[in-house]
Amino acid sequence: MAKRRTAKTKRRRNPLVLDRGSLPRRLIRPGLWVVTISGVLVLWTLGVPRLATYASHNQYAQTIEIRFVNTPAWVKDDLQASLRTTAHAQLTGDPFRRADLVAAGDALLRTGWIRRIRQIRRVTPELVQIDAQFAEPFAVVRDADGDHLVDDAGRLMPRTFPVGGSAKLIPIIGVELDRPAKPGSLWNGADLTAALRLLRYVNDKPWRNQTAAIDVSGYLDDRPMTLLTDRGCEIIWGRGPGDQTAGEVSTEQKLQYLDYHHSEYGHIDRSFPRRLDISGPVVTGQ
Repeated sequence: MAKRRTAKTKRRRNPLVLDRGSLPRRLIRPGLWVVTISGVLVLWTLGVPRLATYASHNQYAQTIEIRFVNTPAWVKDDLQASLRTTAHAQLTGDPFRRADLVAAGDALLRTGWIRRIRQIRRVTPELVQIDAQFAEPFAVVRDADGDHLVDDAGRLMPRTFPVGGSAKLIPIIGVELDRPAKPGSLWNGADLTAALRLLRYVNDKPWRNQTAAIDVSGYLDDRPMTLLTDRGCEIIWGRGPGDQTAGEVSTEQKLQYLDYHHSEYGHIDRSFPRRLDISGPVVTGQ
């Protein structure tokens, strides 16, 4: 007769069934990590704004100096003072307010004196440094209200002279389209664009001072552009550089005519009192 087994069979644990006694031990360690990380995030969220507020309060500037860097030589003290006032009006003493710097840059661009802000930064709570690209005065456009300053692209700058009040800049007269409403805006018109292109050549010539004005009256109706000399002669130029008609000589040829007149006769009008036509292959005058 077979002998009965008396040893108790050891119960095997089903891995798919959780033991109620072991459940807390399995969950407590991840739970502590979740609680710890959540606590750190809450403290960070609450603490950083308070820290910034504390630092801002303790570094609040009573006075702010605004300093322009890399300014052109023509930007004088009175203009810089005006621009500093414009920027200063946008700033608070809070060194952590980036919105102040953005507002100051936008205000400066609206003046029409500045084409681009390269950098504006708060060096210290009391010092703001501005690196800006200034719009360069290039010509004046004359209308019934005076001589209005423009840059080389035809953007209106915020300065108007009495007629003839800007001796260093050659006036452009006869522009058909009205002046823009605000500084920094482009003064549109193919007539003004053509005159500005011509000025890029004239400004480098030794006879520049003999040019009293560039007249574009009727240019939009296909009339020629003319140079008015300081002796009252009207030099017929023709279309603007790069826009010549088939019967015209090149811009380079026209400039050679004037160079020759200046060197041989002492004046670009060649002593003709009324009119000199240099637009074609043969120069004629009266």
